[in-house]
This record gives sequence, C-alpha cells and structure tokens, in this order.
Amino acid sequence: MKQSGPEFHIDYQEFVLEVHVIGYRTKGESIVVLLKEGIHTFYSIVIDSFCKRKNKKSLNRTSDVLTSNGVKTLQMVIMTHPHDDHIRGMVDILEHFCDKNTMFYSPAHSFDIERQMVQLTKKEKDILKCVRTINEKNKTFSNEVGVSFEGYYSLKKVYLYDNDDPYMHYPVTVEINAISPITSLNDAKSSNIVLDPNDLSISIIICICDYYLLFGADTTDEQIRYFDSETMSAVKFVKIPHHASNTSEHLLRYLAPGQLDYACSTSFHVGKSHLPLRTVLDHYSKVSRRVDYLGCKSNHKRKGYFGEICYQFRLGPTNMISNVQSIGIVNCK
Repeated sequence: MKQSGPEFHIDYQEFVLEVHVIGYRTKGESIVVLLKEGIHTFYSIVIDSFCKRKNKKSLNRTSDVLTSNGVKTLQMVIMTHPHDDHIRGMVDILEHFCDKNTMFYSPAHSFDIERQMVQLTKKEKDILKCVRTINEKNKTFSNEVGVSFEGYYSLKKVYLYDNDDPYMHYPVTVEINAISPITSLNDAKSSNIVLDPNDLSISIIICICDYYLLFGADTTDEQIRYFDSETMSAVKFVKIPHHASNTSEHLLRYLAPGQLDYACSTSFHVGKSHLPLRTVLDHYSKVSRRVDYLGCKSNHKRKGYFGEICYQFRLGPTNMISNVQSIGIVNCK
C-alpha cells in the first residue's frame, strides 16, 4: 500500500522532535514544531503566529526561530482560529517562509468575511484578507478543517526510516491531526448566529511512537466536551488551552493524576485578574510532573517582551526521551 505522506531516511539516534512555545505577555502566542536530524531541520510546522509592533519595527520571534534553525520553506502552517492574538504575525510568516509546497490549514468559515459569520474586528479582517491574498499569490495548498467523523481530521503523516535498517520495513510515523469544533460549525451552517473567533478554534494533536502532544489553542469547554477520552488518556504534553483561563478546565477531566510530562501556558501574568489563573495552574500541577508558564510582568519589564521554552523529544529504546530548554523567561511549578 502506498503511503500518503512524505518519507525521510534519517539516523534515529540523531532524531529530535523540537517544540518551541512562545508567548508575548497576555497579547499572543506562537508554536513552532521542528523535525530534526541533529541540527538539520527536515520538516517544519507553525501553529499560529503573533508579532509585536514597536517603534515601527516588528518583533516576530517565530521568524527568528525558523531562521536560526535553517528553515527556508515551511511544510505546514496552521491557523487555529482568526483571533488577533494568534494571527497578527501570520502575514510575515506566509510572505517569507511559504510557497506552493506549503500546506495551510484553517477552521471552516474563517475566511467568510463577506458573509459576516464570525465576529471580527477590522484589524482581524484586514489580516485575513492579506493571508488570503498571499496564499493565492503563492499558490499555497489551502484547506479548511471542517466537520469530520467525531471531529478528528487527519492533516498529514510523516514517515521516518532508520538508515541502519537495510530493509526499512518499520518506519516511525509522525501523525498530525486536528480536532474540529463540531458544534460551532454545525451551528454556523444551520442558523444565522454570529460566532466568536474562539468558537472556531481547532486543537492540534501530534503523535509519535504513541506519545501524544496536544496544542489546545483557544479551545473552550463547549468543544472540549466532545474530545475522545481514549485519545486524551494517551496525551503526555499539553499546551494549555485559552491561556490557562477557566473556560477550558473541562480538559482536566480527561487527565489522570501524574499523566502528563509537561503542561505549558503561553500567558505571562499570574494573579486574580490576570492569566494564567493560579487555580488552573494548580489543577494542572496535579496531572503533570512539570507546569510551565512564560514569565511574569515584572520580569518582562526588565528583560524583554516575549517568553519562550523549547521542548526536545528523542527516540528512546522503549519510549520518547525528553529535554527542556528555557530560552526566554519561564516560570515553573
């Protein structure tokens, strides 16, 4: 049977799955996922991209990460939902790192600007129009994540063959899947309601060797309650949805004590009126051996505008072996 995804022949001992989680205070977030052999990146994904405009200059840490890792063309870009805090840096990424070979995914109805199905600000509409124009110019493969069986939508499978296996019978498979917001998409088709951008938010699951990483974007409890419990029971890494607010706490119901290796929030402030909420982080500390949040306001006044943490996963004899590097300002519980 012919495989549906790209194939790479690598040295398994040199393989690294690298995840960069970037947060800009409470203003926005970006995720960069890299498949590497040693220092060489052979497959790259961006999940959302925010940037900060200051003194007529753009601070886009996503671009910096891609450039420092030798990425010239992204294989995949995912826009989880059309909110400013997740798409403000998307135009830069599409202009400088994408071409006709890049796959671009977004939730259904994100670009239905003229039909006004989603409550968007003028800035968000302008960004989406630019994104659409650039994708058309680049002839980028664009696809919408709509309603599929039980909400799970397969985006791509990447097959990794070991150079030391002369027969190459048993590749390691990296699966990239999305969970679509079933109720919101059905509501949009069946009525005239106007959706909030968060209502469209898709979650991304990356699986390798039965090790599941969940990137929750701004998914809320309304969508989380439709998640598959069996899949969630295998998750070992969570980018906490919706900046660790109390709108996505339903996810904790799927997670057993000590199940996670890592949970991470991209927000900076901690306190009663700021995100991430201390109570939510405390809940995650019961299901995860490590909980990270990207700094705090006082630190950032002194040291910069963004926080970043890099998680590295390698192939071990029986499971995935991980390592964490704090690149920017990261607090750990």
